[in-house]
Amino acid sequence: MTRLQISKASVAASSGAHSDLIELLVACHARIRSFAQLAVAIAGAPSAVSEAEIIDGCERCTRYFAEALPLHVADEEQSVMPRLLANAPEVASALQTMQAEHHEHEPLLRALLTQLRAVASAPHDLVARAALAAVAVPLQTAFEQHLRGEEDTVFRAIRDRLTVAQRAEIVEELRARRQL
Repeated sequence: MTRLQISKASVAASSGAHSDLIELLVACHARIRSFAQLAVAIAGAPSAVSEAEIIDGCERCTRYFAEALPLHVADEEQSVMPRLLANAPEVASALQTMQAEHHEHEPLLRALLTQLRAVASAPHDLVARAALAAVAVPLQTAFEQHLRGEEDTVFRAIRDRLTVAQRAEIVEELRARRQL
């Protein structure tokens, strides 16, 4: 198995159905990590990796970062954040940081999408892959710091300060965004 195939397997394994809000958010974070790692792996893929596999990886990353990640951001900012601000004002600073980091990630994500498309159109172009690495590696680092911050503070507040009914309402909103 190549590194790109391993990433595909780990992404598939993290996408199961969950009914608990924290489980859903943890699964989203696992997908963010997996797709960020896949983008880095594409950038550094050995020459033995086929063009088809590189193109497929680029397309999967593009689809995830252009379609699914914005839904996750909306989940946090439109469903989680207002409820935590009302029920756990002590995490207001962490929530503001979360939102600010979402905005800071936007130009990096646009650059990542541009570079993924460039690599998809020329899979073995080393200049395009180096440009992808120049965006994917720092974005992966930024995501990891961001996700850990959310998991340490925001997820704990969700567990400790939101009722079961509030968490269930959020899950319904998440599903409605995805029309599940």
